[in-house]
Amino acid sequence: MKIAVLVTHWKNTHGTGVTRYVINLVEELKKDPDLEIFVLYRYGDDSENYKIAGPKYTFPFKGIAILNKLQPDIVYTDTNWYFLLTGVIFKRLSGAKLITTMHSHPPRLPYLGKILMQYLLNSCDTITYVSEDLRKTIHHVWAIPIKIREEITYAGVRSQSVNEREVKEFITKYGISKTSLILLMQSSPIARVKADGTKILMRSIQKLLPTYPEILLIVTGTGPYLDELQEYAVTLGIRDRVIFTGWIDNPFVPLSICDIYTHISLGEGLPLALLEAMSIGKPIVATPVGGIPEVIDNGRNGLLVEPDADVVAEAIEKLLKDEKLRTRLGHNAYADSKKYTWEKCANTFLEVFERRY
Repeated sequence: MKIAVLVTHWKNTHGTGVTRYVINLVEELKKDPDLEIFVLYRYGDDSENYKIAGPKYTFPFKGIAILNKLQPDIVYTDTNWYFLLTGVIFKRLSGAKLITTMHSHPPRLPYLGKILMQYLLNSCDTITYVSEDLRKTIHHVWAIPIKIREEITYAGVRSQSVNEREVKEFITKYGISKTSLILLMQSSPIARVKADGTKILMRSIQKLLPTYPEILLIVTGTGPYLDELQEYAVTLGIRDRVIFTGWIDNPFVPLSICDIYTHISLGEGLPLALLEAMSIGKPIVATPVGGIPEVIDNGRNGLLVEPDADVVAEAIEKLLKDEKLRTRLGHNAYADSKKYTWEKCANTFLEVFERRY
C-alpha cells in the first residue's frame, strides 16, 4: 500500500505539535514492510521526500503533479484547505482514499470558507480527530454537517533522552539557580488560545512572587505571539521571573528540570506537551479544555483548574506546599501515559486505511 502524507512542517524545521504528531505517526507506520510512505511538505529539509516551495495557493498544482507520478492508494493530510483540495482533486482523478486529521481548536470561518470546508471535508473518506472534545467542538463551532465516517486517533508519546551536558548547558544559558521553583509551559506562543492562557499563568506568577520569590516560569517555543508575551511579562513587572527560550530541539530538557508542568490554555485538541509531561511523571496543573480532561483525571493524575489567575495560583501553591501530593500525581500521570502509544495510534490509522467504504 502506498501512502502520500501532506503536511506543512516536516523534519528539520521549527514545527508544532502537528508536526511531531505526523513525524511520529509516519515513523511508526514505516515499521510495516507492506507500506510505502511519501511525504509532501512545505517547510523543512528531507532529501528522501518532496518539498513543495512557494505560496500555498500553488500547492495543489504542484502536489497533484507529484501525486500523479507516485500514484498512492491513500492520501493523508492535515486540514489546511490547500492540502484537502489537493487530495480531493487527486481522489477524483485516481480513486485514491482521502483521510484527514483535525488537530487544533477551530477558527471561526466566514460564510464562503464554511461552504468550501464543508465540501472538502465531506469529500474525504474519513475524518479523524486527536480528541473526542475536538470533534464536538468542530461540529459546534463550524456547524458543518459531516456525512462521512469519523474516528478518534489519540497521539502517542515518545520520550527523548536527556543527558547531563544538555541540562547543564540549559541551566547555564538561562542562569537558573539551584533554589529556583520551576514551572514550565511548552509551545505557548504558537496560538492565541495558548498565549492567552500563558498570560493568565503569568498573572498567577505575579501573585505568588511575594511568598515564593524563587519562582520561575519557563515558556518554550516560538510563534506570532512571542513578542506579545514578552511585553506582557514586562507590563506585569515579572520579566526577570519568566524565561522565553524560543524554539528548542529537545522539549524533555526543560521538562526534566521543572517542578510543575503548567498547561494553561483556552483551547486545545490534545497537547503532546501534556502527554510528554505525564510520561516522565511530572505533577501537572492544566485547564479543562479540549481533550485535556480525557487524559487528566482531576486530583488523581493532575489538577484541573479554571482559567483564572487566582485559581491557577492556588493550585500551584497547593502543589508547592505538598510534596506527597506532587509525588502521587506524578506517579499516576506516569502510569496513565502508558495508555498513549504511537503503536496504538498507527494501528487505528491502519484500520482506517484498510477499511472498505
